[in-house]
Amino acid sequence: MTKRVTKIVILFGMTTPDPAAGSSPDPPRVFYAHSLPGRPPEEWETLEQHMRNVAIGDEVTPGAGDNASYFCAREMGEMAGWLHDLGKASTAFQDHIKHTKAEPVDSALAEQFPDDNAGGQTVDHSTAGARVADSMGGLGRLLSYAIAGHHAGLPDWTTKGRGNLRHRLTEKYIEPTDASVLACATRSRRLQSPKIKPSEGSGAFSASMLSRMIFSSLVDADYLWTERFYSEGAGGRISKQFDPAAFTEKLDKHLRQLRTEGAVNSIRREVLSACRNAAEDRKGFFSLHVPTGGGKTLASMAFALRHAAEHGLRRVVYAIPLTTIIEQTSNEFRKIFGNSEVLEHHSAIDPEDQLKSTPAQRLASENYSAPLIVTTNVQLLESLFAAKPSRCRKLHHLAGSVIVFDEVQMLPVGLLHPTLAVLTELVRNYGCSIVLCSATQPAIQFRESFPIGLKAVRPIISDPTTLHQRLKRNRVKIAGRLENDELVHRLASHHQVLCIVNTRRHAADLAADLPQAIHLSANLCAAHREQIVAEIRRCLSQGEQCRVVSTTVMEAGVDVDFPVVYRAEAGLDSIAQAAGRCNREGKRSSGDVWVFEYDRKTYRAIDMVSDGIAMFRQIADRYREDLLSPQAIDHYFRLLFWDRGGEDGKGWDHGLGGMSVMECLDGDDRRRQLAFQFATAAQRYRLIQSTQTPIVVPYEKGEKLIKSLLRMPPEKLSASWIRDWDRKSQRFSVGIYEFDHRKLLDNTTVMECHGRWVLCNPRAYDLTLGLRRDAIGMSPELLVQ
Repeated sequence: MTKRVTKIVILFGMTTPDPAAGSSPDPPRVFYAHSLPGRPPEEWETLEQHMRNVAIGDEVTPGAGDNASYFCAREMGEMAGWLHDLGKASTAFQDHIKHTKAEPVDSALAEQFPDDNAGGQTVDHSTAGARVADSMGGLGRLLSYAIAGHHAGLPDWTTKGRGNLRHRLTEKYIEPTDASVLACATRSRRLQSPKIKPSEGSGAFSASMLSRMIFSSLVDADYLWTERFYSEGAGGRISKQFDPAAFTEKLDKHLRQLRTEGAVNSIRREVLSACRNAAEDRKGFFSLHVPTGGGKTLASMAFALRHAAEHGLRRVVYAIPLTTIIEQTSNEFRKIFGNSEVLEHHSAIDPEDQLKSTPAQRLASENYSAPLIVTTNVQLLESLFAAKPSRCRKLHHLAGSVIVFDEVQMLPVGLLHPTLAVLTELVRNYGCSIVLCSATQPAIQFRESFPIGLKAVRPIISDPTTLHQRLKRNRVKIAGRLENDELVHRLASHHQVLCIVNTRRHAADLAADLPQAIHLSANLCAAHREQIVAEIRRCLSQGEQCRVVSTTVMEAGVDVDFPVVYRAEAGLDSIAQAAGRCNREGKRSSGDVWVFEYDRKTYRAIDMVSDGIAMFRQIADRYREDLLSPQAIDHYFRLLFWDRGGEDGKGWDHGLGGMSVMECLDGDDRRRQLAFQFATAAQRYRLIQSTQTPIVVPYEKGEKLIKSLLRMPPEKLSASWIRDWDRKSQRFSVGIYEFDHRKLLDNTTVMECHGRWVLCNPRAYDLTLGLRRDAIGMSPELLVQ
């Protein structure tokens, strides 16, 4: 009998018999990527098939290579797909998958929550592939971040604890991985460097962006193929094909139905024509500076569609500054292009906690595969610096897109440096064109006093100063300090008047004291606000009494025309937006916009508003005769943006806790070592530093949505069902801060179900004031079938 000889292959602790030694090789072992509880292994998904699918895809569902091909990185995407689950070819993982009812949590998260994962219930299946990738050189290091983080999120290179990438690549024990699977994943595959143009001064930021886009390409492919497997072929989300010509035809049909008489409409036609002409220019940055009421929204969409057709771009992304003003734009686009063509995405519901969320909830996250995306600056920009898979999976779909930023001047000053850096990357290396829309003069372009500004921005309107003069329809006046009783008295003296304040509490107090007031604030869900705005328009058009007290939900993107507007002190850009609701159609010789001081101690606004007030006060006296003149706007932004860099520009890179975002992704050390701090950068980059939790309220269809969620058994929850529920629930959600959330919890009026929060007491939602904090208890009708 021939003696059996074993050859030791030193490859991450793996051993394999040597067939040449004279013994018969063991039959190849079948490894599985995903199981189906209660069904035989023959119906499970094999690891090799899953890696192949995620790497190269098929004609229905794209792979990571397909996703990355739009920025010339197919080889990197495919390699990430082949290697991402390499660690599943281990005894530990296969034993776990055969003896548990659910997928094991990747151990990178387990290290952060050791008490929740005691008893060896986690198996690290991502570090093995990350180590193989890292052995391939610099490009491999970029891949290793994506592979190591495809479940837990992009890691830091070095942080406290054992979850950082450096530790995982060099020190952490990794379960032996089968050599045949490794050979299958790496056979005859070479990494090719994509054509990435490095950022100015250092290529580190560009390299970090490439790693993040590979991460997005990998995660989306992994999620789509996992969803397709668990839905037995019904998943995968087939992307709608974008046809700019068909969209343009629908837009032109809509434009032909609009009124054309009057001086204002004549100017709107000129703006539209300028946008269409500029759309034939090469890709890059464009600015569209048109005073409020000049038709920016539809004109910028006309530009985007023609520009996409001219350059073969894949979709249009329309970003709006605040969640509370997104519904009008979304509704307008849906009426023009159809419901199925528009994805409205602003929900803060993102299943980031793997220890609490189910696989279905994680797979349900948005991936921006629709032709037209309407989202918020917060959702879009924070995703570009996020670390979690559910938030990053959509990023690769931004490549080859037209991105329109409406009211771009509302970007927070403290994050301008990383924000403008990432927008430059999208244009330079990912085939995007970006349109910067505002009602005011340029604020974020390069100048000597603003060295981080955008370069080579081409204006669509050649003479915005003249346009301002032609569209001037009102005068801004200073009213001085007005206490609530005096303000209410002045508002009551007008037949039709709009008052905009900075806080929900201020709006509620004024509305309670003003006879027959119409109240609007973010305490009302979007569907409710939409109905109220429709009623406001009806009253205005028919000459009926209409006194509205509102927060900033009425300040931008809402087409209403009041003869008089009162605006609580704010930044000059916000005052300009409020002025756009006064004599909007130019039917009167002029309108009056009154800016008033108020009790800021009682009604405390966020820091961004307070900063704007301080800058406005510095210029108010000097430009009192024309507060919205281009000269006043220029001076305001010099104070607000350009003069606030300080300490070598650190004032423009002032993230959460006053910490820099750019130092996590740029600098000499980052360039030499590719040592990025992705997770830390995500924590620091927060546009709104006080996060809100969305609460779905029982207003009209919201009640049915709440009941359907509460009655959905966990075992029947699918990715497609929860994704559809999330999309519908956005219009029936109210965002609340942590303090109010605790109050509702104490009052037992809210509950969590399947990772979503719902209001379970109809009495806690007032038809005038919206969400209330004083109701107590839950409604049996909502909880019992």
